[in-house]
Amino acid sequence: MLAAVFPEGDRAWFFKVTGPVAEVDRVAAKIEEFLSSIRPAAGKPHPDWTLPAGWQEQPGSQMRAAT
Repeated sequence: MLAAVFPEGDRAWFFKVTGPVAEVDRVAAKIEEFLSSIRPAAGKPHPDWTLPAGWQEQPGSQMRAAT
């Protein structure tokens, strides 16, 4: 598992990637690229981010802003 916390004022955003170690290791550079792109987004319900090439964003659910 790889995880990161992005504090933003009185809130915090948690990002988590789970899977078999070999698979997570295989995409670790893209995960780091994504995590490095996270930035505050005033007036929006969650931070902004940039997806690495080939990634697709899916709608979130109760506790997720996006998947």
